[in-house]
Formats: sequence, C-alpha cells, structure tokens
Amino acid sequence: MFRVAALTLLLVVPTLAQVLGIWEGSPGTELGCNCKGSCSTSFFYKCHTQPYCQVESDQCSKGTAHQGTWPFGDYDYCTWGSFPGYEMKTAKAKLALLNTHIQGGALSSANKWYQGKYPNKAKIFGESVIETFDAVADVFPMEREKLIHGVGVVGSIAFVVTNTKPGYTGTWKTGSPFGLIRFSSAVAPSSSGFTPGLAIKILRDGRPSANFMAMPSLDGQTCDETNFFKNSFKNHIAATSSLALKLVAKKFSQASFCPQMVGLSDLARDDTMGTEDEAKFPYSLRFEAPGSTVVDIPCAEYTSTGFVNFQKLAPETKLFKVLAIDKPDGEEQEIGSIILKDQLAPSKFGDEKLFFKHQRMEDDFKLHPEWLEAIDKEKQCGMKAVSTSPPTWEHGCSSPLDRSEPIDPAYGDILV
Repeated sequence: MFRVAALTLLLVVPTLAQVLGIWEGSPGTELGCNCKGSCSTSFFYKCHTQPYCQVESDQCSKGTAHQGTWPFGDYDYCTWGSFPGYEMKTAKAKLALLNTHIQGGALSSANKWYQGKYPNKAKIFGESVIETFDAVADVFPMEREKLIHGVGVVGSIAFVVTNTKPGYTGTWKTGSPFGLIRFSSAVAPSSSGFTPGLAIKILRDGRPSANFMAMPSLDGQTCDETNFFKNSFKNHIAATSSLALKLVAKKFSQASFCPQMVGLSDLARDDTMGTEDEAKFPYSLRFEAPGSTVVDIPCAEYTSTGFVNFQKLAPETKLFKVLAIDKPDGEEQEIGSIILKDQLAPSKFGDEKLFFKHQRMEDDFKLHPEWLEAIDKEKQCGMKAVSTSPPTWEHGCSSPLDRSEPIDPAYGDILV
C-alpha cells in the first residue's frame, strides 16, 4: 500500500458556462451558510472528498459553521441545487439551448468543433466525486476538469419505446424525443487500446434531466478491435483485474458503495405519481448496436480519423437496441431503441462543461431492497458494504482498497 499525497483542489467560482442561461448562482452549504470564496477540497479538512467553502459568518440558517484552524477560517460543506430559470423550460427548449453551445457556441472559440483534452488521470485522487452524484444541472455548476472520459463526441438522440409489457413508468414507458448522447474513451487511447463509454441525458419539461452511463467494460478493447460499437454497453460493469482501474473505480465509492453500477429509477418518475414507490424501472440495461453501425477508431488517430468516422453516422441511424432486465434473475427483453437525430461532433463545451449526473445505485436498492439479497455484492457492486443508503462522505477518506465494512475517516491524505 502506498500513499498519494493530498493536494488542494481549487474549484473556482462559476464562469462562462454558468451565465449562459443554463445554470446561474453560487453553491449553497449544508448549514445554509454564505460562502465568501470558492469551493475546494483540502487535506486541512479531512481529505479530498467533500468540497467546502470558507464562510462569511459562523452563524448560519441551519446551525453553526465548522470551526477552522489557523490560518483558515470557519467553513461548511458545499451543496449544489438546481437553477429554476433553466429547469422550468420545456425539454425542447433546453435541448435547443444546449445544442447552441455544443454546436459552436461561445465556448467553442473560432473552431466550431474544437474539443477538450485528456488531463493526467492521476489527478482524480485529489478531486472530489461528490459533485458528480449530487449536483443538479446540465453543466458543471463549478469549474471542474473532466478527468475521465475527457474527450468525446456529442449529438441529439431520441429514445423510442417499442415494448411496454414490462410495465415500466415515466420515460421507460413513454420514451423521449429530447436527449443527448456522448461517446468517449475513458482515458486517452494508447498502443494498448481504448475504453469506449457512453453517457445519455434525457431532458424533461419543468424539471432536471435524468442521466445514466454505460460501458462494455473497464478494461476496454485492444487497438486491433477498432469498431467502437463492437461490444454491448451496460450500466452494470463487471469488475476489472487491473489495479490502476480498480483504484479509479473505488474512488467513486466516496459517493456510492456500488460504484460498478448506476441507477435508473430517476427516469421512471413523472408528475402523475402519488409516491416514489409507484416508479417501475429496469434493474439493468444493455445497449446493442446493429451490425451495420460501425465506427472505426484507430488508436493513434482517436481525435482525428476516429472523430471523422463518428460524424459519418447519418441522422436517423439506429445506434442501439435497448434491452432491459427487470430484476437480478430476470429475463432480458428488448424495450426500445436509441435513434441518432443529428450529426455527432466533438465540442469543447461538450468536453468541458456538459454535465451528466451519476445516479447512485442505492436509490434503486432503496425502492427494491430485495435486489440486494439477490446479488453478490462484492462481485457485482465492488464492495460488501452496499446497502439501501449511500456512504457518508467521511467514508471517502479511507482506503479505496478496502470497503468491506465502514471505516473511520483518516486525516491528512488519501490511502490508495
């Protein structure tokens, strides 16, 4: 076991992406304090797990702020709410606004298809992932580097439901013509291969979007397997044997004790429901591309030839058939398809500002606690401690190599 020194990560005050009508304002805090500066993480306050800000006064609307040590002032932990001015718009209007920025808006400089870049992925150990699960926005509500899946292509999609027999609710029943899909490699392609992934955002009228992610695996595919769509994408990912990838996956256990899965229950909710218990949704999904959908990704030319090949996919292309399982031991059924509605293209806004919220699998387990009894928690979630409740952020201070039981938080730096 070795130590990665904790480095202070500065998350600066919201800039251009937050004043383009998508998200405006400033982060709140758990105790209702007023931040007098930006949110950051630091080893001076436990570890790089929950962003905090120094506050104007220790007397806050919900209690007394935490007392800092000299020379640091009193502080509280940051929270991120939605921006009603944007969220109350229709799904169609929100998609149009996002596409304005994706397709050559103010953040894309003179080059319409200017993309971001891959940072050093080791930085993830000095960054909090809490915002990824807790923020409610379609852009990062704070300036943030996308340390995995940093460079990709984005396009509009429709989710078309063709089978309502499983009895799912919300968007799983109705489908949606207003969505975005982003394809990317988790890390920069190298001579050893690349790691395909997708993120889907479904825009909704008068409420925040629902999002989920899928990958064929954490291990990726070799450079001689050039078709990005060769393997099925799943929202439940199998464990990996790679130590480096295990560490990255376990980093997400700061926010969830089931980091190998993302939840699907948010898409099952609609305004007609009396209670959350009425939501019906799949346990897991698999996205299978038709044999005719092929995008070759030469590893050495990922952002040149590879991105040009993505752009060759014509609107109305069927990207995937969507197959669902309703419970851990259920049978797979085709429920619909993902249809591309406009050209996929790289975008600096898509790489650096567009945000896909991760839903904790604990949300789904809370509505279906019997699912927990039907799975091998350690194998399928990545750790035994998973339950119907997510971890407190303090658990993220302990070693990502051991999550079999809750561990007292450690001070100073992150043990990996």
